[in-house]
Amino acid sequence: MSKHNDVLAMDPEQLQLSKLDLITLLFTTNELFKEQKALSIRFFQKLNQICHKGSLLLIVESAGSYSHITVGTKKFPLQFLIDTILCGQRGHESKGDWEIIDQNDSVWYRCGNRLDYPIKLENMRVFYRLYRKKTDSK
Repeated sequence: MSKHNDVLAMDPEQLQLSKLDLITLLFTTNELFKEQKALSIRFFQKLNQICHKGSLLLIVESAGSYSHITVGTKKFPLQFLIDTILCGQRGHESKGDWEIIDQNDSVWYRCGNRLDYPIKLENMRVFYRLYRKKTDSK
């Protein structure tokens, strides 16, 4: 049985965020922010409030200028915006609910010459972040 839902409109109880040990957002985060910036920010704030301590969040997204989000009149890399929401302000002692335990702003995935697939596949550059919900109190 297939279910179709909008993660930004779903109730946290439906998402069962408090029960999840690993949440993955793979090549969707940029689209969420481009379509509904305010609701996307609220979604990440829900992760701050509801996810249990020690849970992991993995985000993998296309890197490059198309992964920039405009806030007001300024453009920011998507990962900067997410880092700020989850981890707090950069350059200061992190007061956010999450910590980055692994990251890379530019990793190339190359298909290789021996790959046989019915449609043309492209090499791509991605960024990733692996966050862990802090286990110590703020």
